[in-house]
Amino acid sequence: MKSEAPTSNEIKESLPPDIVQTILPYLTSKDIKNLSLTNKYFNKLLDYSNSSILWHELFRKSFGNTYTNDEPFISKNSKRFQTCSETILLNTHPGIEWDKLYNLRKYRSAVFTWGCIKHGRLGYTISSNSRLSADSMNQLDRRITFGVCKPVEVPWMLYSVPISGRANSWDDDDTEEETNILGEYDRSIVQISGGGFSFQILTQSGKLYSTGATYHGGHNGPGPLAGEHDFQPIDETIRSLERSFPLVHGPFRVMGSIGDPIRIQNPHHTTNLTGTFQQHEDIYADLMKLSDISSKCLPGNDQVRRMLPKSIFNVKDPKDFDESMIDSVRFVAVSSGRSHFLALDDKNDLYSWDGREVNHGVKLIFNDLPMRSTNPILKISCGWNCNCIFIYGVGLVVWKSRDTTVGFDGFANAHYKVIPNTGEVNGANKIVDFACGSDNAVFYITNEGEKLWLYSNEIEKYIDLPIEGKMVKVQASNNTLAIFTSDTCYTVEIKDSEVAHNTLTKIEITPNVKIISLSFGDYHGIALSDTGDMYTWGLESEMCGCLGLGKPESIVSSGAGTFERARSIRVQRPTKVDIDGTCVAITAGGWQSGAIIIKD
Repeated sequence: MKSEAPTSNEIKESLPPDIVQTILPYLTSKDIKNLSLTNKYFNKLLDYSNSSILWHELFRKSFGNTYTNDEPFISKNSKRFQTCSETILLNTHPGIEWDKLYNLRKYRSAVFTWGCIKHGRLGYTISSNSRLSADSMNQLDRRITFGVCKPVEVPWMLYSVPISGRANSWDDDDTEEETNILGEYDRSIVQISGGGFSFQILTQSGKLYSTGATYHGGHNGPGPLAGEHDFQPIDETIRSLERSFPLVHGPFRVMGSIGDPIRIQNPHHTTNLTGTFQQHEDIYADLMKLSDISSKCLPGNDQVRRMLPKSIFNVKDPKDFDESMIDSVRFVAVSSGRSHFLALDDKNDLYSWDGREVNHGVKLIFNDLPMRSTNPILKISCGWNCNCIFIYGVGLVVWKSRDTTVGFDGFANAHYKVIPNTGEVNGANKIVDFACGSDNAVFYITNEGEKLWLYSNEIEKYIDLPIEGKMVKVQASNNTLAIFTSDTCYTVEIKDSEVAHNTLTKIEITPNVKIISLSFGDYHGIALSDTGDMYTWGLESEMCGCLGLGKPESIVSSGAGTFERARSIRVQRPTKVDIDGTCVAITAGGWQSGAIIIKD
């Protein structure tokens, strides 16, 4: 006799709403949709039009940035934890349902940048951005522009999608409906991360972009050791193509090759001192198409370039390249260092852009560590010249160099160290948050919340600081560490990978302002409050505009700052930046700053 399927009431008794809500973070959007179609109970609980539980989880999956150290770990022991963007939107839009908050974050938000404008690092140039006005630029005699001194929106796509009247879709569903509105996910910005010379921008569709002409500024990051070089698949394809064509001497046909790749200027006729190529089929057509794809820019904005993994160019003949491969890797998180950055994809593979010769991401391999299927990467973090990730059941893994890539596969082994005693998955010693500094120095805190730990020079030690409250979050740059507690926020200077105890400073603005995120450039800092206000302070060098407070004369005349040297401004205390909207994310690069702002 067949057993009857459980009724909706029976399922509700065994899986009440709070249990289902606990399970949702471990499901993909497609899994959630399939669950909603299982029976009436799940259909009502996860109704796309009305379910607050569903929309809250979709918001967190899309905009939570939980795979980087921008946010502490979310676990079953932190039920009250909210990401920065959640906290801000709940404070600024009380009583609004999660579907409305999701739409605000998705359709009304935009990337704003300011600071040094050299080499297009802001995502635009003086002539390419119509939103630039005279009062937002630091200039001398209207001829030399040093920087943008107020937040300015980055040109992103040439259209916008209205909040009302849009089609409903599920992020991971490959339906015709979703294909038709793919532009929504390209336009929606999930994360912005600031490096020394650029910004990295991640869209909801999983596409990764980098601003400007260079992310590395001519410096090497934690890539191959000095004197070692990656295999370059496109360069090798060029050489292979040119070696495959015969060389002609008069009436005789002689097989030969050319040692160096030919510059692609006239693809139909090429000559050298030893012979002449006959007119032939354009052998460079497919190669040039491949080259165009490999350096693809944002539509309508040549200052923002698509960043792709090297592995998708795993073809020896450009005719074999499958264009669908460019969207085969979907990134879910990005973290930036001084002259490098990391990106994690939805298959838990990690890619690194880490040197002057690295145009496409190198997949990193961690030999002798458990498989990702059982021990996934949960968070990634770039330091000044090193990286650190947290692997489930393994702990914190730090490295400063890697092997070179060999052949067309595009992967390399990282030269890593596992920080001892950081692999606990529960209990008082479980890692809550960590931050990567320079030279493999990593700061971290545990569930206990009372000790700050430092791993440096392969030694772990406890840092004793007179801090009030339980530590819940840490953030770091090359020379500054921020420590968030349940009550307040502190900064302390880092010198030679050591904490300078006498520099501990409590960040205080006004009694009613609570700081929930901090980011640091070379000489300046940005703070984000729980109501979406932005504050900056520090040194604005050579009129670069990185503080976003306006022209130097107005900063000084308002009493917010003082001149330091001829064209530099020092602002001692965090000062509010004027923006037309609500800020939900901040980042500081070397001499530039960026934010995601929900426009009014």
